[in-house]
Amino acid sequence: MRSCSPFVAFLAVTSCLWVPGSGTKSGGGSSTGDPCAQVPCPSGTTCQGGACVCPGDQLLCGQSCVRMLTDPINCGGCGQGCGGRDPYCYLGICQNCTTPLVAGACVAAIATGQGMPNDIAVDASNLYWVNAGIDFWHNADGSVMKLPLAGGTPVVLASGQNVPNFLTVDASSVYWTNNYGNSVMKVSLGGQDLTALATGQMGPWGIAVNSTGVYWANDNSVASFLFATQNTEILDADQAGAVALAVDTTNVYWTTGSGGTVMKIPLAGGAPTTLASKQDFPAAVAVDTTSVYWINSRAHLINPLSRK
Repeated sequence: MRSCSPFVAFLAVTSCLWVPGSGTKSGGGSSTGDPCAQVPCPSGTTCQGGACVCPGDQLLCGQSCVRMLTDPINCGGCGQGCGGRDPYCYLGICQNCTTPLVAGACVAAIATGQGMPNDIAVDASNLYWVNAGIDFWHNADGSVMKLPLAGGTPVVLASGQNVPNFLTVDASSVYWTNNYGNSVMKVSLGGQDLTALATGQMGPWGIAVNSTGVYWANDNSVASFLFATQNTEILDADQAGAVALAVDTTNVYWTTGSGGTVMKIPLAGGAPTTLASKQDFPAAVAVDTTSVYWINSRAHLINPLSRK
C-alpha cells in the first residue's frame, strides 16, 4: 500500500513511502524494536522506518523505482501513462508533441512568420526578440517584438527599425542596436516612448544594461549611455571588430571577433585590460560573479573561463 497519493508523491519524495508486502530485503536489523527487522524491500530500495524508499527523486510503483517527472508510463503518478504516437513526460505532465528536447520537453513554435529573428531576451512575464527584416537591403523593415510567456499573440513594440541586431531588457524598457541604422534605441515594455539613445554609431552590435546605463559594442569602439547624465560616452575608441558585450556592477566586457581578444574596462573609465588574446573569432560573451565566458565561434567551442 502507499501512504499518500501518487501526485503528492511526485511533489514530496520523502513523505510518500511504499509499505511493502513482498520482495527482497534491502535494509533493516534484527532487534525486536527495529521496524525494518522483518521488512522485505524490492531490489534497489532501502528500508526507512518500516517502509521501502527509492534513491534520489525516484518513487516506488509496485516493485519498481520510477521517476514520475519523466517516466511516460508513470507520469506524475503510478500507472498514469502518456498516450499518443510519441509519448513524453516532462515535470510530471504528459507532452503532446513529437519533437522533445533532451530533458523531455516539447519543441513548439510560439511565433511564426517573423522577419529574420536575430536575438532574444526574457523577463518574468514576457519574451522579447528583434526581427532584422525581410527586405533590409532596401527598406528599414525590422521590428522589436514581445510575447507573454503565458501565450498569446506577438505584440510589435517598435517597427521601421534598420536591422535591429541585439537586444537587452530591464524592469522598464527594451534596448537594442540598429546595425545598419547606426543607432541605439529603447522603448518602454508597453511599447511607448520610442527613443534614440545614440545615433551616428558605427555598426553597433552587442548591448547590455545595468542600473547605471546602457552599454554597447560598435565596430570600432565600446560606448555607453548613462542614465544619470543622459549622455553618450566612448569608453574605448580603439576596439576594431568589437562584437559581443556583457556588463556587471564594475566592468564592461567585450570580444573583438577579428582581433581575437576578450577585453574589459571599468565602468568609471580607465585603461582596458586584455583578458585573453589569440582567440579564434570570439563571439558571444557572458559574465557571472567570478568569471568571464565566451565562444570561439570558428573553433566551435566554448572557451575555458578567465578569472575576472
